[in-house]
Amino acid sequence: MCKKYHLSSAKELNSYLLNSIKAANKSKPITIEVEESDDINFEFELTDEQKAILNERCLKDESSYMTGSQSIQESKNKYGI
Repeated sequence: MCKKYHLSSAKELNSYLLNSIKAANKSKPITIEVEESDDINFEFELTDEQKAILNERCLKDESSYMTGSQSIQESKNKYGI
C-alpha cells in the first residue's frame, strides 16, 4: 500500500507528522521521496457565487478602492489581529 503526504513546503514538516508516520509504519521499510518543483500550479474553478461577487465588485467605483496594505490594516483594526 502506498501512502502519499502532500505538503506545500518543507515548513509543514513537523515532529507530529514524522511521529505519525513512524507509528503507522512501525518497523516496516519506508521510502521518503522529495520532489522539487519551481512551477506551482493551483488548479481550481470559481463557483457561480464567487463569479457573481467578482462581477459585482467590478461594477463598483474605483475611487473607493483601497490597497492591499490598507485592507490588511483595516482588518487588523476591526478584528484585533
